[in-house]
Amino acid sequence: MSKKSYTINKIYFKIQNENEFLKLNDEYFNTLSCVYKTSTFLYEDVLYYNIQLDFVEGRLNQIELNRILDNFNEYNRGPIIKKAFYKFKKSNDFLKLTYKKTV
Repeated sequence: MSKKSYTINKIYFKIQNENEFLKLNDEYFNTLSCVYKTSTFLYEDVLYYNIQLDFVEGRLNQIELNRILDNFNEYNRGPIIKKAFYKFKKSNDFLKLTYKKTV
């Protein structure tokens, strides 16, 4: 029996209030050309916002991840996202990056 291989290309970070965050910010992320779709998920009692990226755009590097999240924070005129994670997995290609907002 072979093990199923999943493909992943996403940015995710903690949020406090799902309805408020979606109302104020979901449209912003869904207008980015690299975004396939957005969602939320609960993991170990922590609520996360999940941005699934389009595989056609390929995988991000640290500079691109920082640019996307810095632009979002600038758009909101404040550090809404202080820490986020990026995960890419396709076949044997795996990458995990961390974004940390510097003041």
